[in-house]
Amino acid sequence: MTSALKLDARDYYGDFYDPENFMGMKNGFEEYWQWPLDDCHGFFYIVKLRPGLLLAITDHRAAAPVELDFNDTCRSFLLSFAFSGRISVDFAEKQRVRSETFLDFTRNYLVYLPHSSGVAWYPAGSYFNITLVISPWFMRRFLQRENSSLAEAVDRAEANPDSAVWQHQIMPTPLMKVRLHEIFSCPYSGSARHCFLESKSLELILLSTGQAENISPHGSCFARSQPDTIFAEKARDIVLTNIANPPSLCELARSVGVNKGKLNRCFRNVYGASIFEYLRIHRLEKAKTLLLSGNRSVKEVSVEVGYTEPGNFSKEFKKYFGISPAAYLD
Repeated sequence: MTSALKLDARDYYGDFYDPENFMGMKNGFEEYWQWPLDDCHGFFYIVKLRPGLLLAITDHRAAAPVELDFNDTCRSFLLSFAFSGRISVDFAEKQRVRSETFLDFTRNYLVYLPHSSGVAWYPAGSYFNITLVISPWFMRRFLQRENSSLAEAVDRAEANPDSAVWQHQIMPTPLMKVRLHEIFSCPYSGSARHCFLESKSLELILLSTGQAENISPHGSCFARSQPDTIFAEKARDIVLTNIANPPSLCELARSVGVNKGKLNRCFRNVYGASIFEYLRIHRLEKAKTLLLSGNRSVKEVSVEVGYTEPGNFSKEFKKYFGISPAAYLD
C-alpha cells in the first residue's frame, strides 16, 4: 500500500488555503493556480463574483494518498458539488461533532464552517469539485423561512462566527446538474464570463437553499396553470419508465394529451431542461450507479441505459463526469 503524503494544508494549497483572503478583492478578481508538487497535478481556480460570494473549481489528481492537517478560518457557508473522487474530513473535538468522519465529499453539501481544525484525506486518483463560498450575511438574502434549520445556522454564524459546524446534504436535481456543467463549460471570457458564472452560481444557491428549507421547486410566485405541472410530470414518468427505448416527442405528446410545443414548454418550466436533456442526465447518472455496482461491463451498462453504440456512451459519459466509464471499473 502506498503511504500517504503528509502535509500542512497551507503548504499544499499556498495562497489558496483560505478563500476568505479573496473576499477583500474587487469583484471579478480571479486566479488560476497549478499544483507544483511531483505527486499531485491539476489546477485550482477561484473568482470573486460579488461581495460575499466566491466560486472555486478544483481539479486535483494525486499519484499517492494525501493527508492534510488544516486549521481553517473560513467562517463561511460552502455549497460544494463533487463530480468525481472523494475527500474525507475529520474535525477536531472542539468543533463538537462526532469523532468519526464528518464530511465525505463524494456527496454534495451545504455546510457552515467556523474556525475549525482537523485532518483531510485525499485518496490517490482524481477529485473534481465546484464550490461556492458564501458569507453568512449574503446567505441571509436567500432565506425564505424564518424557522428553518438553515435560517438558524445563519443566525448563529452572524452572532458567533465560531459557532458549531452545520451541514445539509444536497441532492442534485437535473436542473442543478445542468447549471454545474454550464459553469464548467463556460464559453465566455472577460466580463461576459463573470456575468455568466455569477448568474449560474446565484441560481445554484437559490435551488440549494430552497431544498435545505424544504421549499418545493414546482411552486410559482407567478401564475402557472396546474395542468402544466401535471403534463410535465406525466411525460417524465413515461420517459423514465422507458429509459432504454423512449418514445419520440410526438408520441410522448400524444400520450400526455397536448401538442409537442406545449409539452416542451411545460417540461422546461417545471424541470429547467428539455425532455431529452433531462433523459440524458438521468441515463448517465443511472449508468454511473450501475458501473459502481461492479457487476456489469461498460457495454452492458451502455445498452441498459439506452445507448446502442458503446463509443457514443463513453464519449457522453466522459464529457459529463470528466472521467471515462471504464475508470469506475478499476
